[in-house]
Amino acid sequence: MNEISLRVGDATLTVEYIGREYDSFREYRPRYKYIITPDDLAWQYVGDDISGPRYGAIDATSAMSALLSFLEACAESRTYGDGTGENSDLFPAHVGEWAEQYSDEINLARYEIDPTD
Repeated sequence: MNEISLRVGDATLTVEYIGREYDSFREYRPRYKYIITPDDLAWQYVGDDISGPRYGAIDATSAMSALLSFLEACAESRTYGDGTGENSDLFPAHVGEWAEQYSDEINLARYEIDPTD
């Protein structure tokens, strides 16, 4: 699957395969773009820094699981790390605030995608 979208809280999260990323040894990893768009369209966040495993198959679902894990880590650092935990700056402040507000929904979505995680 090349693309996946989920509703989480008041936003839509989309992850899309955008191609291969090669390193200096000509080994590649699949690379993904993601978009977080809240319903009120007050902001939209776009990133392209999620990669799959070396020589991995295209798997947008696994990339979505990774995105949700990063959002969860950011929210947890903001909540329990007094806003300055080691993962609190994984996303810009407004995205971190959103993740903190919807941390339960993010956790549930991640579990629904991969119940073994």
